[in-house]
Amino acid sequence: MLHSSNSDSNYWGWVDHWYQSVLSEDGDNHSFGIILGMCSEVVCFQEVLTWWHLRLLARRMRSFRHVSLRPSPPGPAGGLVTFSRLAVSGTSYRRFGRPPHAPGVSLRARWRAGLKGALVTRLTRLSVINTHPVANRDGDWSAANRFYPLHRAQLAVLARVGPPRAARDAMQRARLS
Repeated sequence: MLHSSNSDSNYWGWVDHWYQSVLSEDGDNHSFGIILGMCSEVVCFQEVLTWWHLRLLARRMRSFRHVSLRPSPPGPAGGLVTFSRLAVSGTSYRRFGRPPHAPGVSLRARWRAGLKGALVTRLTRLSVINTHPVANRDGDWSAANRFYPLHRAQLAVLARVGPPRAARDAMQRARLS
């Protein structure tokens, strides 16, 4: 794994620490126990960046028998994985694509943003969209923020990701019956 800055190293160290401590057989499983004890039928994860991370999750989430992801060489595409207790009828993934130029946003941040996307998991009566947009490291959500052009472009793609109109109408009819 490449680390270009001290903050990246700290971040990756934290992610690996979380996976190792929460998901290991002998680690602190308090957070993970909360997930498994929920009444949820579907749980979405982001930053499942490698196949190793996915194996750790899947080993602990046996009651969520169905896993939705799009494979890529290092791990699940975009780091997105959806676990479900309900049968999955389809999976699709849409990358956000090349982000627009944004003054003040590094080339590396723009490159990372281009790797992100949306994972659509179709279940019998609904679709779940799992996404992880580029991080807004400034905490400013106004249009003046340097990440605004990237967020706007990603949200525009996300708006087109959902099921087609006919599928939405069919799901709505199924809910009403």
